[in-house]
Amino acid sequence: MSAAITACVLAAMMLVHTAAAPATRQRGPGTTTPVRGACSLITSQEIAGIMGTGIRDGEPQAVPEGTECRFRLSNGDWVHVALGPTDAKTFAQVRKLLGTQAEIQAGVGDEAFFWGNVRIHVRVGTQSLIIGFARNDQGNATTKGNVLALAKLGAPRVR
Repeated sequence: MSAAITACVLAAMMLVHTAAAPATRQRGPGTTTPVRGACSLITSQEIAGIMGTGIRDGEPQAVPEGTECRFRLSNGDWVHVALGPTDAKTFAQVRKLLGTQAEIQAGVGDEAFFWGNVRIHVRVGTQSLIIGFARNDQGNATTKGNVLALAKLGAPRVR
């Protein structure tokens, strides 16, 4: 279910966005670099180290724009990583849609907010990074700290 929620929020961000970011970025005259995919942004080993449990390799998921990957933990929970185009206006609109459920988080990307203890949305330039932890409850301070650590690891790699 969390994958569906992540996909819906990512899709909402794409629908609100009027001009999607390109699949490549201009790095200099005549050179481009492909935008990194969600499954390669953070490694399984890095996620396992932060979450403190075994993990399988990422499984790519189909989304309308961008990329999404889910990593299955040995306890049956999932970590979701999603990347897609956005801009500051779109990001603010999505945060506004969530109302009081959106908790602003400083120090990650250009701007970020938590949605509960288990999901963080980060804007880095024209890209959105969403990291979520799927479990049967809404998490706790440890869960939130782990999700934040993953976001701080992944956000600089989006640039």
